[in-house]
Amino acid sequence: MEKNPSSPLAESYRVLRTNLDFITAESTLKTIAVTSTHQQEGKTTTAVNLAVALAQAHRKVLLIDANMRQPSLHHVFAKPLHLGLSRVLSDQCDFQEAVEGTHIESLSLLSAGEQPPNPSELLSSQRLSNLLEEAGSLYDVVIVDSPSVLLATDAQTVASKCDGVLLVVHAGKAKKQAVQRAKEVLMKSKANMLGVVLNHVKKHKKKRHFVYDTGYAIN
Repeated sequence: MEKNPSSPLAESYRVLRTNLDFITAESTLKTIAVTSTHQQEGKTTTAVNLAVALAQAHRKVLLIDANMRQPSLHHVFAKPLHLGLSRVLSDQCDFQEAVEGTHIESLSLLSAGEQPPNPSELLSSQRLSNLLEEAGSLYDVVIVDSPSVLLATDAQTVASKCDGVLLVVHAGKAKKQAVQRAKEVLMKSKANMLGVVLNHVKKHKKKRHFVYDTGYAIN
């Protein structure tokens, strides 16, 4: 999106940003988790591009990598991994000390940090709730790249602690039963489902409310 702002892909994320604006105008959505049913469905690309789109609209944005089992955002932004979410949640460093700026104005990053032996325990702790509350008071929007729903309980935990969650679905890969199961799991955890991002649709179809074709699949 940043490299080709006039592309259809970039426009799709601006549409997603606009529709989120309509929702946040009627509520206090500050923290948004982005997840998927399984890996390689486009959730990280969606989280990054949505964060960029929000930052380009002059919002102060924090992007958090909560996938401590398989972190990737430090690669995207070429940042070291030694400081990050895992160290904050284990009281090894301060939240604001671990946040880093990026080359995109108004966009900051909290990487996952080094992989801890107990990611599920850290993510389910009150420390994460406190961190998200603090981040919400300091930033206009907080985007959380969470693990995939059907791979671990981490995604449920993160989604339940955020104000809302987006489910990214690879149209050519995800099975209907898996998507239904992911939705059930998120609803059971009392997550606030904001909508579905339909990824990698080969043929344009009429869009329903809050379903988007990004036309792109994450590698």
